[in-house]
Amino acid sequence: MNFLKNILSSFIGSGIAFFFTGIILILIFLAMMTTSLTEMFSSRGGLDNDSQVEYGENSMLRLTLGSEIVEYKEATPFDNLDLPLDLSDNRMGLVQLLATIDKAATDNKVKGIFLNLSGIGAGYAQVKEIRDRLLAFKEESNKPIFAYSEMLSEKGYYLASVADEVYLTPEGLLEFNGLSMQVMYFKKLMEKLEIEPKIFRVGNFKSAVEPFLRDDMSDSNREQVRVFLESLYSQVINEIASSRDIPKGRLRVVSDSLLVRNVATAIDNRLIDGGLYMDEVITRMKEYLNLGDSKITFLGYSKYAAKIGKVETGDKIGVVIAEGDIISGKSSEDYIASADFIKNLRKARDDKDVKAIVLRINSPGGSALASDVMWREIKEATGEKPVIASMSSVAASGGYYMSMACDKIVAQPLTITGSIGVFGILVDIESFLDHKLGITTDRESTGVFSDIGSPTKEMTDMDSTIIQSEVNRIYKVFTEKAAAGRGIGVDSLKKMAGGRVWSGTDALEIGLVDQLGGLYDAIDLAAEIAEVSDYGVDYFKEDNSILSKLTDVNSSTALKEKVIKKQLGDQYEIYKALKRVNDQEGIQMSLPFDLIIE
Repeated sequence: MNFLKNILSSFIGSGIAFFFTGIILILIFLAMMTTSLTEMFSSRGGLDNDSQVEYGENSMLRLTLGSEIVEYKEATPFDNLDLPLDLSDNRMGLVQLLATIDKAATDNKVKGIFLNLSGIGAGYAQVKEIRDRLLAFKEESNKPIFAYSEMLSEKGYYLASVADEVYLTPEGLLEFNGLSMQVMYFKKLMEKLEIEPKIFRVGNFKSAVEPFLRDDMSDSNREQVRVFLESLYSQVINEIASSRDIPKGRLRVVSDSLLVRNVATAIDNRLIDGGLYMDEVITRMKEYLNLGDSKITFLGYSKYAAKIGKVETGDKIGVVIAEGDIISGKSSEDYIASADFIKNLRKARDDKDVKAIVLRINSPGGSALASDVMWREIKEATGEKPVIASMSSVAASGGYYMSMACDKIVAQPLTITGSIGVFGILVDIESFLDHKLGITTDRESTGVFSDIGSPTKEMTDMDSTIIQSEVNRIYKVFTEKAAAGRGIGVDSLKKMAGGRVWSGTDALEIGLVDQLGGLYDAIDLAAEIAEVSDYGVDYFKEDNSILSKLTDVNSSTALKEKVIKKQLGDQYEIYKALKRVNDQEGIQMSLPFDLIIE
C-alpha cells in the first residue's frame, strides 16, 4: 500500500511541477516579447557601457531606492513583473547600482542624477557606499545631483545631503532627530505560553538570548548599543556637515532640540534648499542646466542599469558574495549556505586568472559549524592567493568568523561588526503541550543521555553542564582563531570579544579590522597586494539562472517564503526573527539582536 501511495504522490508531484513549469515558460516567452535577450540574460563581471536604451541629449538618471538593496543581483526575466506566482523580484543589486552611477559619469547624454528618495531599502553602510560613489560622480564628471522627496527619513536625508540641491514637497516631512534602535522581547509571551527557554552563552554582551530571558535591555547591552549608535551617528553628522557646509555642532543642536519639524524649519536650518512640487523641481533642474524650453528625459534605473559581463581572459580580481544568515548545506536567496559558498570560493580559487579574492560579507552570523567550515575553506584559499574581506552593513559573529580568516579586513565606518561570542537556545514545551493543548508525552531510552535536548524532557543539571561546556569550547576556538587571525594574544582579543558589537570606526581603533573603505577600496587593496594593475573584476555568487528560478518554484518552501515576504511587508523581519529561532540547529554565532536602526 505504501508503495502505491509513493507512486501516486510522485505522479501528483510531477504533474504539479509540469503545470507550474509550463506557466513560467509562458511568462518567460511573454517577457522575451518585450525585453531583449541581451538585457535579460546579462552575466557577471566587467561593465558593459553599450546600453540599448534610447534617450536624448538632455537626460537625467533617476534613482528611486525604495526597493530592497542586496549586494549583487543578476538580471532575470522576472524582474519588475507582477507575476501571479509571486516570482517578481524588484530588489536592486548594490554592485550594479554603483556601476550604473559610474556609467552615468562618463555618458555625455546624461546631464546629472535625480534622487527620488521616498525610502531606502539598505543598511547604513550600504547607503554610505552609494553616497561615496555619488560624491565621486560629482567630482569626476562635474555633473549635478538633485534630491527630492515628499518625506525624508534620517537615512534618506543622509543620502540626499550629497546632492547639490535638496527639495521637499511644500507640505513634506523631514526626520532629523538622531538614531534609535528597538529590541523586541518575548519573555512574557513565553511565560503565558508556559514555554521555558534554556539558554547557554559566553560573554556579557552576547545578548541574542536576552529577548527570551528579560523584558528590557541589560546594562551591558544598553552600553554597547549606545556606543555603536553614537559612533554611527557621529559619522553621519560629519558627512552631512561637510556636504551642506553646516558646522557639526550646529547639526547636533538641530537634531537634539528637534528644530526641524516641517519644510520651513528645514529651510531655516539649511538642511534643504526649498519646498517645491515635482513640476517645479523639473523647472529648477532645467534652469540649472540652462536648457531653456528643451525637455528633460528621465532614465529609469531598470532600463539604464549597467550590465555586469563576465571577464573571460586576463588578470582578474574575484569577488565572492556572502549575504544573509549562515546555515549549513545548500539554500536559496537570503542565506549564506556553506556548500554554496564553498563552491563559489573554489571557483575563484581555482581560476588561474583570478589573482586575488575579495569576500563581500553582509551577514549577522548564524550556525557555528557552518561558519567554521567556511573559515577553513577561506584559510586554504589564502595559501594560494590574497584574500581580502570587504564588510558591508553587517559582518558580525559568524560574519566576523569568516572575515578573520582573510589576509586583510576592510570595513565601512558604518559597518556593524565584532560580536565575537557564542550561544545556544533550547526550549522546554512540556507544560505548553499539556496545559494549553492537552498533549502529554512519555518515553523510553537506551541511555542516560539519549534524549538530551528534547523539548519535552526536563533538563537535568548534568544536561546543562554538558551543553554549556560545548558552548564554552566553541567560544575558545572562536577567540583563539580570531586572535591568530589578528596577530594578537588571546587575552587581548577577549577584551574586545564577549559578544560585544562595534562600529567599523571603533573596530579599526581596537584592531579588529585593518582599513576603512568600501567594496572598491577592498578590490584596490587586493590588486595592490597581488601586484596587478590591469585587471577585470569577476563576481561569484549562487546561480540565479532561469533553471534555478524554476527549481525555486517547484520548492514549496521557497514559494511560501516569497508569498509571506510580500504579504507581511515591513513586518517580515519580525516573522523572520521568530522563524530563525525555530530553524537554528546546533550552537550559534549570531548578532545579539535584529539590527533595525531608525
